[in-house]
Amino acid sequence: MKNLIPITKEIVTRIETLKHSTGLSPAQIAAVTPDWPANFNPENVYNWLSGRAASARQDHLAILISAYEEFEMDHVSTATVAEGLRAEKQRSGMSPRALFARAEHIPDGLTPDIVDEWLKGKLAPARRDHIEFVLGLWRQQPDSKTASIAVTQEMIEAIEGHRRRTGVGFYAILVGLKGAPGLRPGTLYQMVEGTTKTIRRNYYEFVLSAYEALPEKAELLTFSPEAVAPIRVEQSRTGLSISRLVRFQSDLPPGFCVRRMQRFINGYQSTVPHTHYEYLLSKYGQQITSNKSKSNT
Repeated sequence: MKNLIPITKEIVTRIETLKHSTGLSPAQIAAVTPDWPANFNPENVYNWLSGRAASARQDHLAILISAYEEFEMDHVSTATVAEGLRAEKQRSGMSPRALFARAEHIPDGLTPDIVDEWLKGKLAPARRDHIEFVLGLWRQQPDSKTASIAVTQEMIEAIEGHRRRTGVGFYAILVGLKGAPGLRPGTLYQMVEGTTKTIRRNYYEFVLSAYEALPEKAELLTFSPEAVAPIRVEQSRTGLSISRLVRFQSDLPPGFCVRRMQRFINGYQSTVPHTHYEYLLSKYGQQITSNKSKSNT
């Protein structure tokens, strides 16, 4: 009789680890191993793992461990790499097909459909060189501006801090701003209230940039009929709307928004930056009096 050795917890742990890291069952590892002994039924391994068998042939155990370790040198279980693959796919916003469209020298046998299967995270083997090729290719891609990112406490605190600092709410900050189509105030409220866990990267960066361009709350001008009267006088004198006045200006102050200023003049916006108001007045002051205005005097 061949030498028998007891099946210890360490042996069971080692076999389970190899199963998981390669993605192969005992029957599958037997099927891909040349010269697997005919008298070694891989189903016996399940008896070892379940405790139904207290001992195993030493040569059979050595064959099993050696087969797994040799296979592991060139293969990995997709279950162990799926999370990293999905993270790169989300970060880049690029599907396997889009990724392969940019690739050169794709290894033989590797297709986007295979990568789609990897992303499911099933316990199945994949060639290490294939995994490394795809991961390397994804990591070369830039961050997608429209891909979603996880909302962190630091992000919430940054946005809330600017909202307190400026006194400008989410509805007001988005008035008239372009560059993030589809962004709504509700998206930002959900973010800071914790009811959504992700936000598109370009949305967050856009709002943060808009807030950073605004001055402190104390530097804001509050609407009153008296405050907007000088602008109305200048509009009447020059015959120029705000949009026509600033259309060709190259020195607009950071965060200046025509629609926001117009809403302020009309009483629909409670505050605007003092610097924006003064800029508008100075530009009006540089304009000539319109002929229509002259004829009325």
